[in-house]
Amino acid sequence: MPYQPVTNFVDSGGGDLGKNLITKDYFLTVYPEILNSLGNSGLVVSPELWSWGYNYSGELGTNDRTFRSTPVKTILQSGNWKFVNTARSTISGIKTDGTLWIWGSNSSGQLGVNNTASRSTPVTTRLGGTNWKSIAGGYSHTVALKTDGTLWTWGANSNGQLGVNDDITRSTPVTTLLGGTNWKSIASGSTYVVALKTDGTLWSWGRNVYGQLGINDTTNRNTPVTTLLGGTNWKSIACGIDHTIALKTDGTLWSWGRNIYGQLGNNRQTSVTTVVITGTATAGDSIFYTSDTTGLDPFGSYNAIYTTPPAYPFDGPNFSYIQNLITNVSVEFNSFLGGFSSNYSGTLTFEQVSSPDRYTPVTTLLGGTNWKSIAGGYGHTVAIKTDGSLWSWGNNYAAELGINDTTPRSTPVTTLLGGTNWKSIAGGRMHTIAIKTDGTLWVWGGNTYGQLGINNTTSRNTPVTTFLGGTYWRSIASSPESRQVVAIQSVDYI
Repeated sequence: MPYQPVTNFVDSGGGDLGKNLITKDYFLTVYPEILNSLGNSGLVVSPELWSWGYNYSGELGTNDRTFRSTPVKTILQSGNWKFVNTARSTISGIKTDGTLWIWGSNSSGQLGVNNTASRSTPVTTRLGGTNWKSIAGGYSHTVALKTDGTLWTWGANSNGQLGVNDDITRSTPVTTLLGGTNWKSIASGSTYVVALKTDGTLWSWGRNVYGQLGINDTTNRNTPVTTLLGGTNWKSIACGIDHTIALKTDGTLWSWGRNIYGQLGNNRQTSVTTVVITGTATAGDSIFYTSDTTGLDPFGSYNAIYTTPPAYPFDGPNFSYIQNLITNVSVEFNSFLGGFSSNYSGTLTFEQVSSPDRYTPVTTLLGGTNWKSIAGGYGHTVAIKTDGSLWSWGNNYAAELGINDTTPRSTPVTTLLGGTNWKSIAGGRMHTIAIKTDGTLWVWGGNTYGQLGINNTTSRNTPVTTFLGGTYWRSIASSPESRQVVAIQSVDYI
């Protein structure tokens, strides 16, 4: 039963609300001190931050570096957390007063405190402020939004992931070169960033070796660019380590970038073509020199079919895998093949299998216009439909798909648990976390560092609840490279 106030409350502008039912979100925003007081009295559960798993750099915020296989509270526990996020070796959160806190590894200045000393307890950024809205992080960089619509970045920048038109690391927050006050939401992969504006456009910058920026090439960008697909109807975004997922306002799901595990959900579609190149090689050399590599996909794989004239080890129908190293002057064979038995001059015929990666947005094989929310893991994708069903695809080495096996899937599948009451999701390095509409929290996949929070380090190939249990879980976070989990627990109504 929602809490019925015995006195009138006022809104943020001072207006009289009367004796109305008051939601949790209202308390969090307007009367956090009352909520905390009720929580301390045992009447309700106030919003508390819990974390578990990997803690090498102090990312659990417990003032030590001890890994935890059950949920623990950070050392700074004041019961008014509003938003949480994880990166590779950091955790960050925003409180109801708008302050931003961050802790963990700081090797590249990703804590934004103007130095590179790691922290095992929460600290605020050098910029300070009480108007932070959301935050995301990658391998060693951080990106955040303020309530005024400005976007800020800090940390590592070797791939241009800060969007400031250079590759210089920053240990304090800076705005992107594009600037603006109309940024709406953000997501981060390992070394790149994706963001939405209030006009529905999608922008990205940073590393692009797998086409994760969606601009039909593999060149890094150090300033924001729009995807090749364009459009003004993008609704939400998420990232894996090197792949991007996005929803449109029409309910369609799109993805692009790396696809080695089938994480784009398009059945790892590839094409096979035959390529003939001319060149020379010295006896015993593993390099086939050529003046022309036109048509060769640098991210594809190659089977050597035969040489003309015949030359060992490619005489006859000898099919061998060729290393993916193609430049404009040479093709390098895998070392186990050895080199040519004698000086060679002639042609080499390839069977070329194109890369499954996609440099522009594609839809999943399942299609549909009823996708509701998305999340990315290291090499897998998780999504919820409007009917409350949960789907996943991609890498499954540690059973992160929750389907009771470890076979990767290149098209969407439902977890073994099934159900139509899934509410929110997050993906980690090789694990998945989800909350149901009843407030229970479920985890599955890899558990080497205790990241499932089940009081052991045994992986699970089907969903299980954390050791802490409970039905008051409000939000969760993990990231494509993180081996730790952070969550907020509070009541839905008070």
